[in-house]
Amino acid sequence: MSKYPLNKLVPSFTSESLADALTTVADTSIDLAIDSGALDGVPVIGMLTGMMKVARSYRERQLVAKLVAFLEEVDKIPADERAEFQNSFSDSDDQEDFGGALLTLIDRADDLEKPRIIGRLLVAHAGGVFNRADLMRMSKMVDRCYIEDLAVLVSFRPGVQSQSAIAVQSLASEGFLHQAGIDGGRADGSGGGVIYDMSQYGVWLLEHGLNE
Repeated sequence: MSKYPLNKLVPSFTSESLADALTTVADTSIDLAIDSGALDGVPVIGMLTGMMKVARSYRERQLVAKLVAFLEEVDKIPADERAEFQNSFSDSDDQEDFGGALLTLIDRADDLEKPRIIGRLLVAHAGGVFNRADLMRMSKMVDRCYIEDLAVLVSFRPGVQSQSAIAVQSLASEGFLHQAGIDGGRADGSGGGVIYDMSQYGVWLLEHGLNE
């Protein structure tokens, strides 16, 4: 039995309505798309908008906006990889557990960029870059980070980090960076400090999660 309530997230990836729904959002707005019912054909969103017809809360509308941001990235998975990915689950409970865990992270995101990052990581996972355990670990790491700190990875260079020290320490504590030694500094005692390098998770995030 699944640990999560029915969510239909994974079946949404192969929904025939997904591309049309995303096109509608691109041409209008989230609120108008919700009110018109244009998103109802995507299973996970249809469940939410069905509940919203009873009580349309700001939080639920924000969740729909986050899901759309996530699904816009997922929609880039090639059709053959998408079908293979959906068939990789052992049963429907395994599928719902995976969808529930991702939906929890998407709901908890404090901006729209994190769902996009998680969606890009899912695309890379479906393409065989890393396994499901790595996908879930990185998604949780992204959830715990400040989005501004993640931007530091784009310009990161190994070595002593004289700039963005707090962000670097945060990224290291989450596992995107790691300490790679100590620089003793110059003979006069100036300079030096902890040397940081990017972990494998940092490399994957930079290459597959932070790319536009």
